[in-house]
This record gives sequence, structure tokens and C-alpha cells, in this order.
Amino acid sequence: MSEFIPTGRTSLVKSQSLSLQVQTEYAQRPYPRITTTILNGGQVVHKIERKLNEPILSSEEQSKADEIIKVQHQEVLKTIGKGKSNAENSKPRTESADTHADGQRESDSQSSASALPMDEQIKALPGFRFLFPLSLSGKFLDYEEEAVFKSNFQKIHADLNCLFDIFILLPGGDRREQGVYEVEGDHLYLISIGHMFYFASFKRVDVETNYEMLLKEITQPVFI
Repeated sequence: MSEFIPTGRTSLVKSQSLSLQVQTEYAQRPYPRITTTILNGGQVVHKIERKLNEPILSSEEQSKADEIIKVQHQEVLKTIGKGKSNAENSKPRTESADTHADGQRESDSQSSASALPMDEQIKALPGFRFLFPLSLSGKFLDYEEEAVFKSNFQKIHADLNCLFDIFILLPGGDRREQGVYEVEGDHLYLISIGHMFYFASFKRVDVETNYEMLLKEITQPVFI
């Protein structure tokens, strides 16, 4: 058994009579993985599993796994929180909405688009190449994704810390300023959503798409 075991996380989420327990932890057998389990009254209601290429065998790998556990746990808690908010706000509305020529209500069209997760909206942009998540400290959460990034942007990878410092670390040290920064024109963008980063890459296929503007519009709702 490896001595390098990252620290797991446990949280309790309460909503009226519902009480969910969220656990994120590393396991080495039968294969190395990081799993987030959602339980209701001790019974598993959902499980999210991220397989690792190999067991954790060094302090550096343990540190990266700690970041993965932290981010994965936070993302699940945020998703549960959004679900609670949507349920509380799902009341009939009577306000009017503009109508397109084909009879489709404009508000319905906008609601359908914004209902997609942030990453799916970014992946739907013209010329999308990749979207890689990073921790607040600027560490890639996947070894293979970091290798792909390094092969495409070797000079940028060699000096990443300067990029992350563009977004100021806020008081408390657990969040940064939020925004979108164009690293390479029409090609590579750094996105900060406060508690983590993303690198988004595109290959321009038209002249109309304003990637920076669209990325700001897509990521704005998740800025917290």
C-alpha cells in the first residue's frame, strides 16, 4: 500500500428536509481513482469517478491529487447548490417575451442555451480545440492534458505563474479575481472563475466570432 494518500473531503448539504452527505476520496484498488459519493440517509444516490493513470507514488503526485480532490468536491457542491436554487425558483412566470418570426419565444431560446453547463457552451464555440481545468494554484488536474498543453504551448507552459498572477489573489487566499485573458490572439485564453482556472484553445474558422466576449458571457453566470 502506498504511503502517499491524499486527504479526503466530506461535506453536509441541507435543504429543507433533505440532508445530503458528499464524500470525495482517493482509492488505489482495484484501480487508482478519485471518487465523489453523494449519500442520502447513508444510501448512495450518485457517484462520480475519475480514474487515474497510475497509483500515487510521490509527494508531488499526492499534492496534485489533493488539488483534484478539492476542485472535484467543490464542483459537486456547487452543482448541488444550483439544483437547489433551480428547484426553489421553478415557479410559473407570467411576464411577456418577444416572439421570433417562426413563433418561438425569445426567452425560451435564451433559456435553452444558458441551461447547458459552462464547459459544454465553450466546447460548442466555432473552432473549439480543448478546455483544460487547473486548480487555484495553477496546477493541471490531469497529467495527459498538461502534456497536450505543453506540446502545443511550450514557451507559455515554461512560465505559467506570471499568467495566473494577472488575476489578483483576493483576501483569504482561496479565490482570485474573475475574468478572461487573451494569451494568444484568437487562439488561447485563460479563464478565472474565482476558485479555479481554465485554458481554452480555438482555431479560428470564421471572421465574426469574438472569442473573448463570448467566453466572458458564458463564464459570467458561474462567477461567484
